[in-house]
Amino acid sequence: MVVAGDWDQSREPLPETRAARVIHDHFVKGMSWAETGIVDYHLGKIAEKGISEGARTLEEIMARYEDLDRVYEDAQKTGTLRPRSELPGHLRREYEGIFFHIARDGEPLRTGGGRNRFAIARVLKLPKIPAQLGIIHPEAVRAGYLEQLRRP
Repeated sequence: MVVAGDWDQSREPLPETRAARVIHDHFVKGMSWAETGIVDYHLGKIAEKGISEGARTLEEIMARYEDLDRVYEDAQKTGTLRPRSELPGHLRREYEGIFFHIARDGEPLRTGGGRNRFAIARVLKLPKIPAQLGIIHPEAVRAGYLEQLRRP
């Protein structure tokens, strides 16, 4: 969606998120998923609500993080994150993938989903990543930033 206004003027550095910490602890520090605390976090949510990010059992939690191990290994080997459309279980484009808005100066503003994939891309310092576009400022469209971002 193209949206005018000053929505892109309030910017802050990305906060340290649980996902970023967990990904860093697992892939950089070599901690197991359980040692990062993420397994207990999800088990607590399941005990409270019956579900945590689609998982209802310890096995489902572990399967999710084993999938992230494969995403990381593939990205490390290829130097890129594969688009969600190339992964099993995708729905469309980058649905549930990394989500950005584009400011008037062409700066991508991180928001929404894909936090684990984004954290993996940051750990590996990947120069390009597949992402879902949310809002783009009309000045960015006029300046040609959208075309630049779409180049492979």
